[in-house]
Amino acid sequence: MQCEATDTLGVTILINNYNYARFLPAAIDSALSQTYHPLEVVVVDDGSTDESPDIIRDYGERIRPVFKSNGGQASAFNAGFAASRGEVICLLDADDFFFPEKAERSVSALLAHPEVGWVFHPVHREDGEGHGESVPSLEKPLFIDIRDGALRGKLPGPPGPVTSGIVMSRDLMSPGGSS
Repeated sequence: MQCEATDTLGVTILINNYNYARFLPAAIDSALSQTYHPLEVVVVDDGSTDESPDIIRDYGERIRPVFKSNGGQASAFNAGFAASRGEVICLLDADDFFFPEKAERSVSALLAHPEVGWVFHPVHREDGEGHGESVPSLEKPLFIDIRDGALRGKLPGPPGPVTSGIVMSRDLMSPGGSS
């Protein structure tokens, strides 16, 4: 991704959903509540049989819906990527949500290291009873360069990035793209 610190990058939050109607509104609302703009929200329904399609339709033009037959999470992300326009793609599982500064902080990280093309961060998980933890657990922020291993098809083992903590540049995700 070639950009300078003064560039404004369009961000897509790409939500994948399969039968998570009970969580879906919180995920979509958190995406729409981001402090960063320009921003689009693409919601892919992967053949849900619950109320998910109706919930998605209720958001109208505030989101870009993609409805497809069930094919799994990877196919949902691929369909959402094809429908997206942002230079930065933030992945969000429908049973998760983002804090309002997620997109803003992600763009800042990518602009600080434009040569890497992707960042990931821990996500905060709560058990519904007020207990929470960050996954993966990091004692302090750090910069890890895994490009050499990734080029050889080897990513670090657990704890690896959690889906909702992954942010990538469009260049990295495009066939033949590189950052």
